[in-house]
Amino acid sequence: MTERNKITISFLPQDIYLWDFIQNKKETSNVSEYIRSLIMQDMNNDRPQVDEEKIVEKLLHVLKLNEVIIPQNSSTVSQKAYIDEEMKNTITNLF
Repeated sequence: MTERNKITISFLPQDIYLWDFIQNKKETSNVSEYIRSLIMQDMNNDRPQVDEEKIVEKLLHVLKLNEVIIPQNSSTVSQKAYIDEEMKNTITNLF
């Protein structure tokens, strides 16, 4: 008989979105296999690398498309440069 190792994971009350995701995942795939594959990817470092610069640029692009209004600054820097640099710094600080 094959012995299986088991582990239990818990979800915090604020992790309801994770719980919902796992419940949906359970309907379409084997959750144990899914978790094992995530662990193997992590062990092999096969995760896609996050390019923070690209994320910041995309966020800036979306903000501009949605015409986000930034209060004017009294500095001598042009409005466009101020918005880009200020927003970029703010977004970067979120990481």
